[in-house]
Amino acid sequence: MVVPGCRAEMLQGGVEQVEILPRANLKLMTARLDNSGPPFPQNCICFKPGSIAVEQEGGRYRLVERDAGVNTWILDFGARGEEAGVAAKTIQHYNFNQLCTVGKSADGRGPEMQYFTVDGSSTAAHREGEDAISFDPNLVAARFVQGRWKVVEGADHWMLDFNEREADARRAVEIIKYYNFTRVCYVGRPGAPMMYFTR
Repeated sequence: MVVPGCRAEMLQGGVEQVEILPRANLKLMTARLDNSGPPFPQNCICFKPGSIAVEQEGGRYRLVERDAGVNTWILDFGARGEEAGVAAKTIQHYNFNQLCTVGKSADGRGPEMQYFTVDGSSTAAHREGEDAISFDPNLVAARFVQGRWKVVEGADHWMLDFNEREADARRAVEIIKYYNFTRVCYVGRPGAPMMYFTR
């Protein structure tokens, strides 16, 4: 799918299907780096927010993009249909048209970080009733804590856990600072199938 303002090259290789949430359709992820965007590659899916819908099949609920008669799944919510509906409304509220991820663990679980943009930019809007945690991006860093690489705010607020993957933790910090994110939001904790950031 080609979305205006979202140029990309496809990554090679496939990703095995797993049942552990959160799950994003990593087969659709693309590496994106251009002069108008951040100075680092991003793994992203581009989509039309108005085409996002919830689809149920075999007891599983997925966010899909319905485009030209083809349904392409983007996020898998397992049996959590109500949360899939909240996620669809959230995407449409913010007009998100790009989902990007950082990290994928060795056991196939992942990603550890999801973030959405609008035409490659972060949003400063807020949605009433969000499950959101505020943080200061100036205090965010990648640190090796108790044998794992974590993204932390200050000394005691652990935000993201990348296990042994230092490069992913450092990339997540770079992304948070580049977009000046100040809030991390969730749909469906614990084990949230959807995570997004706002300013």
